[in-house]
Amino acid sequence: MQDISNEQIEGNFIEVYRRLFYKYEEQKHLIPEGNLVEVKFEDFEKDAFAMTEDIYKKLNLPGFKESKAGNREVPREKEGLQEEPIQVRGSYGPARRGKLGHGLEGMGL
Repeated sequence: MQDISNEQIEGNFIEVYRRLFYKYEEQKHLIPEGNLVEVKFEDFEKDAFAMTEDIYKKLNLPGFKESKAGNREVPREKEGLQEEPIQVRGSYGPARRGKLGHGLEGMGL
């Protein structure tokens, strides 16, 4: 088995993400109108209940109120949890930004 450096792992991750992101952007027009709802994670995280209800409505999905998504109770595993900021190590200067493209901006980096 070959050793791989953290820099290589990061480079591989960035390349896979970049390809995936651009393929999605290139092909999302193939999804019929009304069958796709795009949301920012930050927006979803702020009010997952309202966002989920909005997604159900936009996609004309039945059963929101009857589903578990219709239950506003906070799951026990999330009670008392505090959000911790993500620490990004390394430099995300122009060279790395250029490799990833505007997908990096969508990640808030």
